[in-house]
Amino acid sequence: MKIQMVDPKLLVLDEDQPRESLDADHVSDLAFSMKTDGYDQECPVVVRKMPDGTLIVKNGAHRTTSAVQIGLPEIPCIISEVTDKDLTDKEIAKMRLEQARSNMVLNHKPMELINVAEKAIQEGIRIQIVAAKIGKSVKAIQDDRVLFQAPGAIKKVLNSGDISKQTARHITEKFMSDELKNVKKTLQKALKGGRTSKAQCAAVDAYADEVAASLAGRKENQDMFDTEQTKGVKTDKNLVCVHDGKNFTLKNVETYFNYMEKSVNKYLSSPLGNGHANALLEKIDLIKAEQMVKSLTATAMKMSEEIVKYKAVANA
Repeated sequence: MKIQMVDPKLLVLDEDQPRESLDADHVSDLAFSMKTDGYDQECPVVVRKMPDGTLIVKNGAHRTTSAVQIGLPEIPCIISEVTDKDLTDKEIAKMRLEQARSNMVLNHKPMELINVAEKAIQEGIRIQIVAAKIGKSVKAIQDDRVLFQAPGAIKKVLNSGDISKQTARHITEKFMSDELKNVKKTLQKALKGGRTSKAQCAAVDAYADEVAASLAGRKENQDMFDTEQTKGVKTDKNLVCVHDGKNFTLKNVETYFNYMEKSVNKYLSSPLGNGHANALLEKIDLIKAEQMVKSLTATAMKMSEEIVKYKAVANA
């Protein structure tokens, strides 16, 4: 292909390239080399010219960045034309694979290659081809596919190198099976477990067992609250008691007692004497009120011991 000299400031870095960020040290080393010895003409930047004329760097982001930093007026580029027909998702996935392959000399973060591989597979590129392009075995690609669906916090810690892919896979599978809910706490348990994958996975399993035991304890104590009075009755999560076959929720009781309190306050503040007070109190069904108070008192007495046990389990 023909090599053309191009002003590096006219080149646009590919925002969707496999690498999530440039290696600052590598850029600095290249800049020093270019200042000392000039740009290596045998290493042209590979560029794609898009239908709108934009020049996208396909391979050579570090070299382009270094050239711009030291103010080189032009650098050698190999430019290929891209038509609208070429811009299918599958063609873009193939381009990402080529970019990843050409940058294998640099250390990729784990999720960079996993993202490229998964997107290529989803676009219909055979897993054998994907594996060959990025220098991985088919089994390794298959094992890593679950990490594409991992929570962001797990991907971040994996990229930082604090946990291995084995540990990240193990945690992700636990979350996918609904054994765990708290990502942050799970990662903390894994990191406290040790530096090896085996120790970290064991710590995660122990935490999952702890969570399961806690949930079982809460369910057991919740079942204790299902008295004979409420069995077989469709209940509300805020149910306080059942009276005359009817459910009384916290909202019902609050409304009822608020009305009673308002009436009593009117009685206490009334300047009209007992006659007016009696008229106000007639609006309250005192018999039902008395029954309600007795029902609530009895329910509270029966549940007092269970509540203590429930709190002990819930706060464990």
